[in-house]
Amino acid sequence: MALPTIGQRDPKQEFRDALRRLFANVPPPAGMDLPDLRAELSSGTLHLQILPRRYGDRAIAIEPAQAIGDTSEQRIRQAIAGKRRQARNQGYPALVAVSASGIASSLDDFDQALFGREVMRLDARRVIAGYGFDASGIFAAGPRDKAPTFAGALAFFHIGFGGSDGAADPVLYHHPRFQGCLPRALLDLPQRRFDAALGRIERLSAKRENILGAFNFVSRTEPGKT
Repeated sequence: MALPTIGQRDPKQEFRDALRRLFANVPPPAGMDLPDLRAELSSGTLHLQILPRRYGDRAIAIEPAQAIGDTSEQRIRQAIAGKRRQARNQGYPALVAVSASGIASSLDDFDQALFGREVMRLDARRVIAGYGFDASGIFAAGPRDKAPTFAGALAFFHIGFGGSDGAADPVLYHHPRFQGCLPRALLDLPQRRFDAALGRIERLSAKRENILGAFNFVSRTEPGKT
């Protein structure tokens, strides 16, 4: 990577124009090759190497002079850990329901908190050497021969007494070590499973939609209702 020599008071329009031009034509990653962006400016060489990754929906919200980070993944972990004692030694499969309504909460937060995250490996020359999965989530980690406390988790969004505008049906996350059966009605929901052998998260579409609509939650936008 190389950057031109630009002082604090030097004009930066040429640098900005070069960035817009380069990023407008970023090629997609091809195999193990990293896209190179290069431009010659009057102030020196601009050379950038782009590292591809999966961003998903998770984000950082930025406004002028202000940046807000989201801690949904940590709060999901804490919520499930706090319910373990209550669910231990039950004679039936236990599910833990978690509502994530942070500023940037998404299913990516549940993926990472419960199963882990995709990783990219670079060699000493910063060339992509391969891809893998870090199974560091609370459902994927732990001894494989130990029965889990939870059979799975239900991931909810925007559910509360203040209304349910934008609420989506929950997503059923299966615990990889649970060997039993769950009620058929739960299997109508969208589902996510972790395949340890392949090192990836499997995503199953819902068999029924708008299940929460049958509960007639109060809408924040309907006047006269409380």
